[in-house]
Amino acid sequence: MTVFGNADPVEAATQAIRDYCGWHVAPVKEDTLTLDGTGTDTILLPSRLVVDVTRVQVRGEELPASSYEWSTIGALRRLNGVWPNSYRSIEVTLKHGFTDMSVLADVVQSISERVRLDPTGAVSTQRAGTQQVGFFAGQTGGGLLESEKDRLSPYKLNWGP
Repeated sequence: MTVFGNADPVEAATQAIRDYCGWHVAPVKEDTLTLDGTGTDTILLPSRLVVDVTRVQVRGEELPASSYEWSTIGALRRLNGVWPNSYRSIEVTLKHGFTDMSVLADVVQSISERVRLDPTGAVSTQRAGTQQVGFFAGQTGGGLLESEKDRLSPYKLNWGP
């Protein structure tokens, strides 16, 4: 959970989105990831939009590109074999992330405006007429509204830890 505190509102909002979605989301960037093997022919990458896979190593040995295939939704399949069933045995260099950030920018703006009004991130609703204030239950800050979660659902990882 992201606690906003004295953080820059835009940075705090961006981190809240990344925490909720489970990966960096945007923009497209190159990462080298160390992954656990599954003992199966397919592993899931921590990404919802893979643009390119440029290198795959298993236990330090680089695999030729003809020995695996990948999907844009984050699956990496080994052809003619399986991945080792061991922790931290696979290293993947990939480019991933979204280029259209319009929805993300809207959510960042919504969160950062809320943070500017309430840096603790604890207030969920306000009303001036009858002086009603609602708080996120059990949170010390950084909560996303359900409407924000709904807008972020296409970007959220639905697999992994």
